[in-house]
Amino acid sequence: MSNSKRAIQIATDTRKYISSHNDPEKEDEEQSEPTPSSPSLLTMKQVTSQLRLSRATIYRLIAREQFPVLHFGRAVRIDPAALQHWLAHRTNH
Repeated sequence: MSNSKRAIQIATDTRKYISSHNDPEKEDEEQSEPTPSSPSLLTMKQVTSQLRLSRATIYRLIAREQFPVLHFGRAVRIDPAALQHWLAHRTNH
């Protein structure tokens, strides 16, 4: 799969993931873990799983390509909307 097709697939998967996790009807059904108030932030583990990239690759993207992250001490969180925007911007180039 070419890089642009992979980027499009990742962006599509990200939108589906974000939509399914921000759907209020599904939120009532799936209360397996507590969720913070909106907007919910993604953990590094969620992002690596979602993008199918290694943790090291994500950290390289953070360092080199302005990957959208929030730092809380040593904790790293990613805003789903910012991630979606970043992916869309990369897909267009």
